[in-house]
Amino acid sequence: MTTKRIIFTSEKDSFDKPFDKITSIQEAKDGLIIQIGSNTYSLVTKTHAEFMKLFNLLKDTAANGGVVPEKYTT
Repeated sequence: MTTKRIIFTSEKDSFDKPFDKITSIQEAKDGLIIQIGSNTYSLVTKTHAEFMKLFNLLKDTAANGGVVPEKYTT
């Protein structure tokens, strides 16, 4: 995942979507539910809390013109 796109690959499914097209991400008991346009992806992961931290950092960085906001550097 970068400020430009999110990529996911697995044996069953995969996607490569622009970061700014992510409509929503919700934490579930065992993973994440990612909405991208009219498509929904359910990802089972043990590290969904870390994924959300990274997603928020990248979202805030993109909104800040590509500069990591100060709240992440202290």
